Amino acid sequence: MSSEEISYPVGATRGPGGSWKRFCCGEFSAVHFSLLAFLAFATYGFQFLVPAYRADDIIQMQPASGDSMMFLILGRWGYYWIFEHILDTSSGGFVAGFAGLLIQIIASYLVARVIGLRRGGSIFFFCALTTISVLYAYLFSFDSTRLAYPIGNFLAAAGLFLCFRKHPVLGILCFAASPGFYQASIQIAIAGAVGASLKQTLDGKRGFDLINLAKYALLILAGLVLYLVGTKVIYSALGIHLARSDMDLATLLSMENVERFLRLFSSWSIPFFSGFRVEYFSNWVVVPSGVAVLIFIYFVCLKTFSKRLICRGVYALALLLVLLVSPFLLSLAAPLREVFPPRTLFVFGLVYGVIVALPLEDLIGRWFRATGPVIDRWLKRASCGMAVAAGFLLFGHMLLANEYAVDDHLASQADLMAVNRIISRIETVGAAEGLDFSKPIPIYVYAKTPWRKAGPRGDIRSARHPEHARSWIFSFLDERFEPLFGWSSRVEQSKLKPLAEERPAWPDEESVFIHEGAVVVVF
Repeated sequence: MSSEEISYPVGATRGPGGSWKRFCCGEFSAVHFSLLAFLAFATYGFQFLVPAYRADDIIQMQPASGDSMMFLILGRWGYYWIFEHILDTSSGGFVAGFAGLLIQIIASYLVARVIGLRRGGSIFFFCALTTISVLYAYLFSFDSTRLAYPIGNFLAAAGLFLCFRKHPVLGILCFAASPGFYQASIQIAIAGAVGASLKQTLDGKRGFDLINLAKYALLILAGLVLYLVGTKVIYSALGIHLARSDMDLATLLSMENVERFLRLFSSWSIPFFSGFRVEYFSNWVVVPSGVAVLIFIYFVCLKTFSKRLICRGVYALALLLVLLVSPFLLSLAAPLREVFPPRTLFVFGLVYGVIVALPLEDLIGRWFRATGPVIDRWLKRASCGMAVAAGFLLFGHMLLANEYAVDDHLASQADLMAVNRIISRIETVGAAEGLDFSKPIPIYVYAKTPWRKAGPRGDIRSARHPEHARSWIFSFLDERFEPLFGWSSRVEQSKLKPLAEERPAWPDEESVFIHEGAVVVVF
C-alpha cells in the first residue's frame, strides 16, 4: 500500500494515545500479526499441548488401521498427504497446530485485502474473528485437521486474492486444490467475495458489483469442476477408488434438501432466535453476534437509505443475507445424509469478521473529524457500538473454545481410565485361562450400549462407545491387542458375535471372556 492510502493529521499519532492510534489507523503490521498469533495460541494452545482423543483420532493415529486411506477415498488427497506422509499419522502436537494457526491468519489477511480493508484496527478484528472461533475448536478437536484444514483455507483465500489481482488461471488452480484438503474450505472464497461486494456497495464503488460478483462465482465454480474432473482422472489412472456422492438433481430439488437448508438458516443465521444451544455455543457468542448483526443493519441504513439510495440499500441487505447463508451453501449440493455438524460451519467466523470490520473501517476513517454532518456522528456511534460487540464476541469465542478443550481432555481421560480397568479384567481372566500374553492377542468388542456423551457437562462424544472405535481403543493403549474389526476379520467376527450377544454388558463379570485364544468384551 502507498502512504497516501492511509493517512491522518500530522502529530495525530504523537503524545498520549499515539501508539493506540497507530495500531488502529495505521497499516497492518508485525505488531498486529504477533498479537493475533498470541490470541490464537491462547485460544487453541490447550488443545495442542494437552492430548484429548476422539474416536477418529484413536483409529487414525494407529498406522495398522489404515484409516487415513478414508481421506483419499473421499477425495481429500491433500488431507491424506499431510496426515500420512508429513505428520506420519500423528497430530503433530504444538508445532503442527501453531503452524496451522499462522497459515490461517495469513489466509484471513489475504481475504481482508480482497474485501478492501486498509486500516490496521479493522483488519485486526477481521482476522481475529476469522481465526478465533469455538467452531474451530470443534474442528481442531480432531487431531488430524490442525495443519491440513488451514492449508485448504489458505488455498481458497489465495485463489480469491489471485483472481482479484487479475491472475484468474492461478486462482482457479488454487480453488481446485483447496477441496483436496477440505471441501468446506472453498466457502472461504465464497464468503470473502460476498464480503468484498458488500463493502464496495456501501462505499459506492465498482469492482464487486453484481456482474463482477457473478464472474468470481464462475471462477470458483471452474475451480470446483477442475477439482472434480482432475481427481477422478488421476484416481482412475492410479487405480484408487473414489467414494461416490449420492447427490443428483432430484435430491437437489427435493423438499428434504430445502428443509435442511432452512433448518441450518434458522439455527445459525438468526443469532437471537437460534435453535442451536449447547454448552460451548452459549449466549456468550449468540448475544454479541445478534447485536453485531443489528448494528450492521443500522449501519447499512445510515449509509444508504438515509441518503435516499434505496436500490443500493436493498442490494446491500440482500448481500448480507447471502453472506449469512454462505457457510452452508454447500448443503444444497451434499447428500441428504450429511448433517453438517458445527465444525463444518467454521466460515461463520469470516462472516462475522465482515460484519464487524466494515463499520470499524468506517469509524477509523472518521476518527479525527471533529465536526461533520449529523450522519457522521450517528455512524461513529454505531461503529463504536460494533467495537464493543466485537470485543465481547472475540472474548466469548476464546472462553468457550478453552472450556470445550478442557472438557474434551477430561472426557478423553475418563475413556482411557475406563478401558484400562477393562484391560485389568482381561489380564485377570486371561491368566486364569492360560492366555499367552507374549504374542498378539485378537480382541473383539461387541457394541451393546448406545453412543454416550461424556465430560463434566455431558456434551462431549465418548471415544470408547462408537462401534468403529471400541476395538481400536484397546490396541491404542496396549499394543498386545490386535483388533478384530472390518472386512479382513469378518469371519472371526461372525463366530464371536453370537457368543457376545448372550452376555451382559460391562461391568458385569461375564462381560469379558476368552474364546479360542481371542478376547471378547461386551461393552
